[in-house]
Amino acid sequence: MNQVMKEWAYAREVLRCLGFLPDELFFSVTNSSVVSVVLKSQEKNFTWVIGISHLPPEELVTEYKKLCDVWNSGGAWNVTEFLDSKPFKQKEAVIIALQNKGFVLPATN
Repeated sequence: MNQVMKEWAYAREVLRCLGFLPDELFFSVTNSSVVSVVLKSQEKNFTWVIGISHLPPEELVTEYKKLCDVWNSGGAWNVTEFLDSKPFKQKEAVIIALQNKGFVLPATN
């Protein structure tokens, strides 16, 4: 799987661990292949830019669909790799950014 897509999945999982629902988290890719996780919750939006891929947007969408198929079939990723990922290491900064935008972390309620 494309590294940017793995990082997207890990970022999504960080947000899930904070208590946000799957239906609130979206895949976003721009024409310049910038991949982001978009959180739409509590009447606010938050965009977490993951990175730029060398793949064109159409291929990234295909990668995203493959990732969804893996999840839907019960597949998972390596926990050690998740704990070593950039999104996991950035979780404190993301928490602060979310709180600065007025989000209440569901996991803390």
